[in-house]
Amino acid sequence: MGDEVKQVVDNLNKQKDALQTWKEKLKKLNILEHKLNKEAEEEDNTGEEE
Repeated sequence: MGDEVKQVVDNLNKQKDALQTWKEKLKKLNILEHKLNKEAEEEDNTGEEE
């Protein structure tokens, strides 16, 4: 039984690591999206002034 428990714990830890990796990727994407939206807004504003 000890080996089975160890396997379950190992699997959970792997899933936690994978989830953390995805969270970091998602955070980077959100930052990038925000940056792109901000740049697009700035372009819109400069276009209106002319």
